[in-house]
Amino acid sequence: MYVYNAAMALQRMQILLEDTQRTRLEILAQESGRSMSELIRNIMDGYLAKELEQSKTQKALAALDALAEIRAEVKRKHGVFPADYAVNLINDMRDERTTELQPW
Repeated sequence: MYVYNAAMALQRMQILLEDTQRTRLEILAQESGRSMSELIRNIMDGYLAKELEQSKTQKALAALDALAEIRAEVKRKHGVFPADYAVNLINDMRDERTTELQPW
């Protein structure tokens, strides 16, 4: 339920509804004890929050698509190292360092 104070400025807007939409809105307003304006504000808040979330999701998916394209380009240009390449490289470096640190 909305509680508006003087700091919350409301803007008057005119909207066009189908007859069935207006009837359903009037019934819901009567049943809930709220004004049609309050119901419309609630509906708008829910819709806008959903749209914002979908927008964030779409941006994230677009970023993942761009990353996949970059990875594909790197793969085309440079190929792909075998899965165990990095592990073997690290193990070789550890062995070299261990040998350097041994006193004998």
